[in-house]
Amino acid sequence: VENANIFVMATNTPKPLFDWNWVDAKSKSGMRHINGVGSYLPSSSEVDSKFVRDKCLTIVDTMESLHVGDLKDLDESSDNFVGTLGDALTNGGISSNMNGMCTFFKSTGTAIQDIITADEVIKLAKKTERR
Repeated sequence: VENANIFVMATNTPKPLFDWNWVDAKSKSGMRHINGVGSYLPSSSEVDSKFVRDKCLTIVDTMESLHVGDLKDLDESSDNFVGTLGDALTNGGISSNMNGMCTFFKSTGTAIQDIITADEVIKLAKKTERR
């Protein structure tokens, strides 16, 4: 794990899968990024909440994501909390001055994401059916 640049965490686990002390915020080849999409309860945590608090600039899909275990040590006023993905995209993304921090995107899933995904799958199926 110490050489990975990107982590995709997609497990519903009550505790982190490995010791995040093994991971620095910055990899040998550059920045690190973590996607956390599996845990969605206050009692579940894919990534150590202290690692997120101390070493990551965090973006969420919805503000409700702040209530999951990975983010229990963050709140809206935390220095390392960027905001929602929509806000980050609207406001020009993350500052290039990241001070060696990794980026963390936490998605707990929302109904609108499911609806849009289903709509796109249906459109693609209809296009393919016509061929």
